[in-house]
Amino acid sequence: MKINKISHLTKVLLLSGLSIFATTGQALEAKQTQVAPVIDGVMDSLWQTASWQPLNQHILGEMPSKEDFSGRFKVMWDKNKIYLLAEIQDDILFDSHPNPLDAYKKNEEKPEIQVNIHTAVKKLPDNAFEVTLDIKTEAKKKDKISFIAEVSYAGIFTLNKVPAEHEKPLLLIEAPRMLFPFARNVLAETTRDGGYPPLMLNPIDFASLYQKQMEKEKNKKN
Repeated sequence: MKINKISHLTKVLLLSGLSIFATTGQALEAKQTQVAPVIDGVMDSLWQTASWQPLNQHILGEMPSKEDFSGRFKVMWDKNKIYLLAEIQDDILFDSHPNPLDAYKKNEEKPEIQVNIHTAVKKLPDNAFEVTLDIKTEAKKKDKISFIAEVSYAGIFTLNKVPAEHEKPLLLIEAPRMLFPFARNVLAETTRDGGYPPLMLNPIDFASLYQKQMEKEKNKKN
């Protein structure tokens, strides 16, 4: 068994209202609207009249590849403001609420962190399998969300001369076990950069998760 490639991918949809918008080197089409769009992170039907524009401008460094980062946007305006809707595809999702350090003030209740783990397997040619480890964490303080962080980390594994009955355990136990330290490190760095103490997950018992999954599948058949 060998690893050929490791990658991670998450999609994010952003929506914001701007009073000033500028670009260089090209003209942009902006639709006039009589009704201001709702700024709530959801693209409503009002935006259907506006055209997508490529998000291809950068300030410093080299332009990232499409696999690392890509995006597009729409612009509308009324007599008071210019509105920008951006759809971003990046490799990490971190949704932090205002004043994140409030959850860590002295004598205040620490947030409760919920972690969900999911492993998916996709068959590829030449005895190769893409295994994706999805980790979603949500931190709450009472009923208030402090942050949501999601990481999808994938690796391509080639199985040669492996008996068929051993493929599932290798792909659903050993493969995610190898991916987990990398995904955990990405998650820790993301929460740290978001203003929180780095979230270091405890080791995951993938064998136990595999047994539970097999039991569920068996119960469904019965």
